[in-house]
Amino acid sequence: MEAALAAAPHVRAERIEHHRIHALPLEGHGTQASIDRETGGLLVIASQQQPHQLRTVIAEVVGLSEAEVRVISPDMGGGFGNKQHFTREQCLVAMAAKMLGRPVRWSEDRTEGLTASMHSRDQVHDIDVGYDSTGKVLAYRVRITTNLGNPVLYFSGVAPSLVTVGSLTGGYDFGAVAWELRAVATTTCPLGAYRGFGQPQAHVSTERVLDAIAADLDLDPADVRRNNLIPDTPRPWISAGGSRLDVGSLGAHLDQLLDEFDYAGWRTNQADARDNGRLVGIGLSTLVQGTAPSQYGVAGRFGSWETASVSVLPDGRVTVTVGT
Repeated sequence: MEAALAAAPHVRAERIEHHRIHALPLEGHGTQASIDRETGGLLVIASQQQPHQLRTVIAEVVGLSEAEVRVISPDMGGGFGNKQHFTREQCLVAMAAKMLGRPVRWSEDRTEGLTASMHSRDQVHDIDVGYDSTGKVLAYRVRITTNLGNPVLYFSGVAPSLVTVGSLTGGYDFGAVAWELRAVATTTCPLGAYRGFGQPQAHVSTERVLDAIAADLDLDPADVRRNNLIPDTPRPWISAGGSRLDVGSLGAHLDQLLDEFDYAGWRTNQADARDNGRLVGIGLSTLVQGTAPSQYGVAGRFGSWETASVSVLPDGRVTVTVGT
């Protein structure tokens, strides 16, 4: 990395801080558990975004097989990532129901939600980037410091930062890439998901750096991005962060976006507005994100699968029910 930075015609350093933010769904966490007296099975109703994974955790905690645990997640409104994580109270409710043989319920109040639920972001990125006169990135080094808070909730802790690392280059083909991750536990709330699980930090930092390169070289930000997009080579493309990309032509997608947006026209409007004392901003970014269920989950242990059912009605119509 040092050699790649030293050989680059242009080098700059950036520090980008991603401040801590907090989700606060109108409906707080809530869990109810009860035992089926005939089968001994456990029924858990929870305001939870990931009922399959919660079932796995509860089964381990209470000493039942997953087949003996049923988790129902009713309509809950927004979760935003805050309800993706598993709380100690959810497990305690299940344990108490099994021990007492009667229904047990827990509801989080607003004070508890404000003082002890999941936060997100809270990373500092120290970036060294080397590039040529066209804006092509030749060397990209990112040192990440993340404040884990008190990582006591499952799926909290370092997992979002690992996703940040895997997403650093997004849809771009940079030259030499290196990263360093430091995680610090502090007396603040746990760090986890809220409107993204590590990916927003990576994309914001990378896009900010590309904008800085464009400004430094007096180049159009769209051209800098085009010069760095992954080439139209046979797929899959394995990124520097280890992500497997099977997307099509990113260059063609960018050109289509610029054309439909009338990018050139808006640049003219922007210049005219500045001449008249008004500031008009135009932002560009790329985003590569995993979608749809898969057998591999972000945290490494659980898959990202969902339940689906297909019913054929007497009149030949078909009803398909899937998770959203």
